Amino acid sequence: DLFARLLGRACGDLALTFLATGGVYIGGGIAPRIVRVLQQGGFREAFERKAPFAEMMREIPTSVITVHDPALTGLAALASEGAAFVYHGQVWQAG
Repeated sequence: DLFARLLGRACGDLALTFLATGGVYIGGGIAPRIVRVLQQGGFREAFERKAPFAEMMREIPTSVITVHDPALTGLAALASEGAAFVYHGQVWQAG
């Protein structure tokens, strides 16, 4: 529970710093193994506890990436739909 709360605080701080209104995605080798701890612990409460921005924080979704090798999965999807995406410098855009 302590780890979940500390992670929630840190993720909330970063979400607020970068105004990550599209969501926060937690990845890595440990995250998929502790989903239950994050759900049952104080992660979300600590994430949202950012007065006076608590209301805004409640609107920011949080997710754990559970796909094995998500980068490779994403690249495979991109390769299979190559005509649908165009690379302009550092941004992929729908073609």
